[in-house]
Formats: sequence, C-alpha cells, structure tokens
Amino acid sequence: MPLSTRLLQWFKLNTIFPIGSMKGPMAWHRLLAAIAALTVMLWGLSGILHPIMSVMGPKPAHMQAPKILQQLPDANSETFKAIEKQLHAVNINAFDHVQWVMHGNQVLLQVWPSRIEKPVYLATNSNEVLNHFDTEHAIFLARHFSGIEESTVNHIERVEAFSEDYPSINRLLPVYQVTFDDGPKTHVWVHTGWQSLVSMNTETKRTLQVLFQRIHTLNFIPSQFEWLRLLLMTVMMLSILGMALSGAYVLWMKIKSKRLFAKAAQPKYLRWLHRIAGLCLGVPLMFLAGSGVFHLWAHSGRPEPVRIDVLPNMNLNSWHQHQIAAQHDGKATAIQLAKSWQMITSNTQYKTAKIIDAQLVSRFGDDYDFRNKQLPVWRVGFDGNKPFSVFVEAKTGTILDVVPNSWKYERLSFTQLHKWHVLKHLGFFWQHLITIIVVMLMVILLAGIGAYTRFKTNRPT
Repeated sequence: MPLSTRLLQWFKLNTIFPIGSMKGPMAWHRLLAAIAALTVMLWGLSGILHPIMSVMGPKPAHMQAPKILQQLPDANSETFKAIEKQLHAVNINAFDHVQWVMHGNQVLLQVWPSRIEKPVYLATNSNEVLNHFDTEHAIFLARHFSGIEESTVNHIERVEAFSEDYPSINRLLPVYQVTFDDGPKTHVWVHTGWQSLVSMNTETKRTLQVLFQRIHTLNFIPSQFEWLRLLLMTVMMLSILGMALSGAYVLWMKIKSKRLFAKAAQPKYLRWLHRIAGLCLGVPLMFLAGSGVFHLWAHSGRPEPVRIDVLPNMNLNSWHQHQIAAQHDGKATAIQLAKSWQMITSNTQYKTAKIIDAQLVSRFGDDYDFRNKQLPVWRVGFDGNKPFSVFVEAKTGTILDVVPNSWKYERLSFTQLHKWHVLKHLGFFWQHLITIIVVMLMVILLAGIGAYTRFKTNRPT
C-alpha cells in the first residue's frame, strides 16, 4: 500500500480525499464553490479595473522636469555671492535641500529650510526673493507634465496627508493637487521639491479607483480592524486555491480514466466548457490567488518608506561642493551617503553590514518600482546576516528606500504572477488587453458557469 494512502487512512482523511476517487475532492470543490465563485467574480471584475485605468487614464506629456539649458553660475561668480548674501538677508544660513529649477524661461534657486516648510525661490537674474511662489511653481509643473496649456486652473490645494483620492502608495508628502477646468476635469499631483509628477487622475478614473480600492483591497474596513480585513481576504483567497486544487484533481482523475468528455448531467455542454476552461485557466487562477495572499501578508503592517536626508544643515558652498562631487563620481558619492546613513540608522543589523557593490538604476523594476518616482538612482548593496539594498539619490543626498533581499521573492511573485508583468515584452497595450481577456474568461467560464451548474442541479458529473 502506498505511503500516501497509509497516511490518509491513519489520520482518517481518506473519507475526504479518497485515493483514486473523485468523491472527496468533488465534494470540496462544490463546497467551496459558493465562496470562491463569488470571490472570483468580485476580485476578477474589480481587478480588471486596474489595467482599464492604466489604458484609459490620462497620459503625461512629459515624465521629466524641464531641463536647465542655461549655464549656471559658478561658486566664485558675483551672481553666486549675491545669492548667498540674499539668503542671509532672509535669515536662511542653512537648509535641508537646495536645487536649480526651471520656471518658464527663468532659472530659479529653490531652497528648502526644511522638508516640511515651503521652499524659498530666488531669481538668478535679479537675485530677488520670490515670496509665496511655491504655488505658482506647482501650477507650472502640472502644466508641463500634463501638457495642459490652455485650460484654467479650477482649484489648487497643498496636500499634507494621504487619503482615498491620494493613497499612501504615492509615498510623497507634501504635494500639490492642481485641478484643471478641462473636459475630463484632470487632477495632477506634483512635488515641487523633487520636481516630480506623482499622479494624474480624471473624475472617471477617480470613480474606478475608489471601486477598485473598496472591492479589491477592502480598504473601507477601518485600520483598527486590519485583522478582520486580513482574515476575510485570506479566507476568500484560500477558498479560490482550494476550489482550484480540488478541481484540478477531479480533472486529472477524469483524464486518467478517459472520462473528460463522458456523459455529463445537464447542461452538459456548459459542464464540458467549464472543464476545458479549468484545464487552460486553472494554473493562472492559482497563481493569482497564491501571489495575492503572499502579497497581502507580506505588506500588512509594513510601513511605507520614509525618505531620509543625510546632508541636512548645508550652506550654499557645501551644497555646491557636493554637486561637483556627485557629478564627477556619482558612485563614490552614493557609497559615502550610504555610509553616512548607516551611522544614523537605529537598526543594529543595518549598522554592522558591509557594502559589497553599487549600481546605477536608470529604470523602474521589481526591487525599485514606479512608486519611488525618482530616476536615476544608485543601488548600494550591503552584505550581512540579512542582505539588503539602499537606494540613493546622489545629487540631493537622499536615501529613497531600503529593501531587504528577502522582499524580492514577494515583489517578484506579485509583479510577474499577479500583475502579469511577464507579458511586458508584448507592449503596454497588449499586456493589459490579454490580462483583461483572461480574467474575464475566468469570471465567465470558471466562476460563472461553475456557479450556474452547481445550483442548477445536484446530479453528479
């Protein structure tokens, strides 16, 4: 007698999973059908909203901030000295962040006394301090990124907390929300300090986004009941896995006994179609559910990364020297910044790790994705008990993200098996179109027909 049979008999499980029989697995398949079919329908239909929003949502006209084409003043020039004098005049002797920015045809010096305060702007051609200019610059960036030049600004707001309209996945705060009075009512979120487009939305996409968040992630459940959200979503996804696995076993037994297209209870053609769909779509369905529950538990309670400035309290000269060093040798600068971060972090495991390499990252990927909004950056790898990578923006001296190597398995499974980035080589449109078609087939052929035939008759198949 095979060992598997003995174990099932020993634990009295042979009545549930009888070896060589379809009765036990079919019973489980039908038992889980009510929960799993409803879950596939809800999550399938809400899940395809994501690629639909990606395809039909507003597209940015530019992904990068305007490039500075004019020659910048040298540290020893009279212009630079006049700027420094003007900063002293408004009591700014040290700052957390400073950079040159384009505003129309002007080159401005943007100075942040701290990351939470509004920056100060100085015009390089007149050394004039531009008061309350951050709002104007946010509108300029919103027009640049969106390509909306003619429509008037209907509303502008400084956003200092995450919300349903501006969820925490965007990471950056504070930002400006600029709403244009155009046809689709376009909303653009920009961060003036990072010169970044954070998000774009329309009223239609906003409605779809709310539906996606409430149905697909159950975000309507208050944060103090996170345990309930985890429990509900876990039970629902495990029901899908259980239904798919039991269905796969039944299909295997039917194929083994050459009864895949044997006489079936009415409506038999729908049952045959359901079986064929199970053969073709069962594995992708298990991938979606498995990667979903992995992602759910991996991210529960994990805070969004906080950007850390490791060069605070600079003056104009020290900032200029840092810019020269970053431009001359970005790799060495990134490594030095990572070492400085090690000295101030409170994590003892991070403090004792050793740097093993540094690589330039010029595109988003599985370990450094679009949520970070910043390119190019340096990935500094550390070795230790738990290896990890630190992503550094060399010019600004900022630590953007810290990613343990152990996270890469969850990120890889979620991007490749849940969001289907494995199809990315086919192109943006075809990736999303195939995703929508396959998920709709799952909803109709697996969940829809399965639920219909289950409740249509109780006759065995």
